[in-house]
Amino acid sequence: MMSLPFHNDAVGKRAFCLRFWLRWTLCLVCFSMLVACVGRPGQSSSSVGSLVVSSSSGAPASSRASVAVSSAPRSESSTVSSIDRVSSRSSASSSSARSSSQLPVSSRQSSQGQSSSAPVVTLDAKMVYEKQCAGCHGARGYDGSFSLHNDRLAADDMALAIEKTMPPVNPELCDLTCSKALTQYIKGTLFADGNGVELRKPLVARLTRDQVINSLKDIFGVTLPVSIINELPQELIDEKGFVTWIDTQRMESQYPRAYNNLGLWLSKNVDWVTFSKNLANCSGTGATCQAAFPKAVGRLLFRRPLTSAEQTHYSQLFVTAAGITGNQFAPTAATVVRAMLQSPLFLYRLEKEQGAGTSRDLDAYEAASRLSFFLWQSSPDALLLDAAQAGWDEAKWAAQVSRMIKDARFARSRDTFWADYTITSTAALLSVPANIASELKTSLMATLTQASGAGSAPIPLQQLFTTQEMVFTGPVASWLGLTPKASGVARYNTTTLPERTGFLSHPGFLANIGSTSFVGRGVVLTERVLCREIPEPPVGIETQIDDTATATRDLTPRQAKDYRFGLGGLCSQCHKTFEPIAFAFERFDVAGRYAQQDAQGRNLFTDGYLQTPNGGEGEPYANVAGLMALLSNSDEVSECFVQNMLSFATGRKHLSGDDETISQAHTNYLRDGGTFEALVRSLALHPNFRRAPTVAP
Repeated sequence: MMSLPFHNDAVGKRAFCLRFWLRWTLCLVCFSMLVACVGRPGQSSSSVGSLVVSSSSGAPASSRASVAVSSAPRSESSTVSSIDRVSSRSSASSSSARSSSQLPVSSRQSSQGQSSSAPVVTLDAKMVYEKQCAGCHGARGYDGSFSLHNDRLAADDMALAIEKTMPPVNPELCDLTCSKALTQYIKGTLFADGNGVELRKPLVARLTRDQVINSLKDIFGVTLPVSIINELPQELIDEKGFVTWIDTQRMESQYPRAYNNLGLWLSKNVDWVTFSKNLANCSGTGATCQAAFPKAVGRLLFRRPLTSAEQTHYSQLFVTAAGITGNQFAPTAATVVRAMLQSPLFLYRLEKEQGAGTSRDLDAYEAASRLSFFLWQSSPDALLLDAAQAGWDEAKWAAQVSRMIKDARFARSRDTFWADYTITSTAALLSVPANIASELKTSLMATLTQASGAGSAPIPLQQLFTTQEMVFTGPVASWLGLTPKASGVARYNTTTLPERTGFLSHPGFLANIGSTSFVGRGVVLTERVLCREIPEPPVGIETQIDDTATATRDLTPRQAKDYRFGLGGLCSQCHKTFEPIAFAFERFDVAGRYAQQDAQGRNLFTDGYLQTPNGGEGEPYANVAGLMALLSNSDEVSECFVQNMLSFATGRKHLSGDDETISQAHTNYLRDGGTFEALVRSLALHPNFRRAPTVAP
């Protein structure tokens, strides 16, 4: 049985929702008292949603956070990558302006008060953090260039990471005592509630930033300004996952203010009279609109009809607001919408969890909401809600799936999936010239979206591994030695480019990984393409890792691999399960450019083998084309696409209980042509898509 979204820890989830209901009810009461001050932002201290990451640019080119990827020259010193969690942040942070002076401490006399006694030195962790850490990680741990929230390390692991790597300009400055004090401050103060209890991971899914933006655009026809977008919760994408994942969402006290400011902006930028006439067929503050407006707009924002209690509540708010505003319709309607936008029923995707047995069918509106956020990254439209009201059967459900896939809004989910799958949404491309970095991302995304049916006929996704048709912008084409075509983004035949076969050899994808090491590339390829889980390095081998990195720093990737494989033991055994798939790409530098020799004139190679799950030598290949042929013909690879799409749709990691669903969907996906649309349909039409696990009342 497929366990679709948001269902871990049912009792905790109910308590979680109750706390937020109480807090948000208080917010709404306070809010109704401030109706007369519609022009002033409200204040709230409720803790809702996920971690905000400030944007470094004026415009949100991507509404997701970028994770810096450390770069290195064409040798095994490139081992540091987006996969090397702590060390990559250390390396990338080293250029930040920071003081390397002595750590701040305070001293006091001994308890006997004798002036001759040696002072007891106490490290001031708060001062240390502010002096040595806040420059990169931000004053609150999430609002700097490198968010601490994204690592979610256990206390012992965090202390060890700080001791070994922080601060980057002088790691010896903070010993184990210092690192433990900093860890206690970070977890007990920065990441905690008022009682020093570390904030839990979320138990239900909050709408992502893009889902909020898309929903308001679809419902109200507005485009939010950058200033409002940048206040909204910013997702931190797990390097193995997707923006939809619940585990990476965080709760921060400034989010209610951000949502209130969102409602305030909306109240001033919607033609409420016209909107209400079209939606509710009314535009006054009399009895008709008192009922009709909350009913109509609530159905869209809460993605289902209002209950009788909700109808009474929001109708009364409408009456109260009308009295305060002198029966002006626009501010009255805006007040109701502002209140709804701050309700958990809009901000979270809630599904009833109590019921007999272990699972249940979703009700019609729950199913519609789940489908809409999967296919459109947005709330259900009126047509989908009307269909839900009439009730579902297989034919009606399939008809809505087809309608929504054909709709232009489907591009949102398609683009979001590919951006996260290829790490395009998070890669910083620090090793790529600034003038080409965004061009590489644009080129890679265009290659994948066109292959998925955007502006051209779709191809089976397995052909992505063997295609020699890639899309480049003019600057990327020139960078690769091709003659740019007249149009800005165009399709090129890559048969004249050595080893440029399949999307894994696209310079944009290789640059996203940010490493030439077989370790960095092997981890990404094994997890993303083969869906094989790679365990974290065991605790206690940090010295061996450091020694190995030092020993292989000046070696070619293949020489470094031979050194690691020759170590024997657990490390060698583990590395053999993920490095070999990367052998084929040794001739591509960290920015995705091809060369047969490295900067020192040493030969680079392309032969290797596709490793078996236990690290054995599987089928051999001579070059990139040979590897791509193996992947293109692999059921494991095509089934991995299904697993990745399921993870994207459900907002969580793969569970063992998903295997039957994945197997069945995989069969249907291949039967229907193996295209991107077939992949989406295979899950949207699966019976388990409309089921949810249950707990006893």
